[in-house]
Amino acid sequence: MAKRKKQNKKKKSFLKIFLIILAIVLVLSGIVFSLAYFDIVDIPVISDIFNKEETIEQDEEEDDIALEDLEDIDLAEEVLNSSEVLGTIKVTISSQTTMEQETVELFNARGFDASQVTSSYTIDGTYYSEEVIDETSTTYHPIYNLLYISDDDYYWYIYCIDGEFFAYPTSYILSHTDETETYVSESEYIISYDSYTNYFNRIIPNDSNIITVDEINAETLDELASKELMVS
Repeated sequence: MAKRKKQNKKKKSFLKIFLIILAIVLVLSGIVFSLAYFDIVDIPVISDIFNKEETIEQDEEEDDIALEDLEDIDLAEEVLNSSEVLGTIKVTISSQTTMEQETVELFNARGFDASQVTSSYTIDGTYYSEEVIDETSTTYHPIYNLLYISDDDYYWYIYCIDGEFFAYPTSYILSHTDETETYVSESEYIISYDSYTNYFNRIIPNDSNIITVDEINAETLDELASKELMVS
């Protein structure tokens, strides 16, 4: 009986020692990995693991960026190839591009709710995701847009590109099956933005109908929606 108690006691003591050693090993491993991760000490094997993970992540990000660039190139080429190009200008040298503060004032003056105006490109053509602009910001963007819904639930996309406005009557386009694109502009042309080259292009798209008005504003678009562009 005494012998069995002695054996049990030895087993418990061994288990305690094992658990203590295991805890120490885990703590030390965590410290070593942390030191290697933050480059406090150089441990080749661990550093190789971290470097491989970072390389994989960077490769995936570069692949995503490359895919976006290809899509931008294809879209820009499609627009230009199917349009009459009246002129081009590099974004960074244009004197018409507006900052967020100015753009809010322009949209408000035209009767639109400027609190919903968005932009998604920096002035050098970098895409950063669509965000609502700030009425106090002095940051410049090449293109701004707004989804405008008139009182009779008529949908428009309003664009301010290089300081000029034009509108795209979404409700009208969706209700017509012909291939003619319709735009409402203050000029005989519209402006496209090519983020890949970071150029503005003044174009007249082929097979398009550009309705010219004195000013793109809420009242004018509401009137067009209820009369000339009635959705049947």
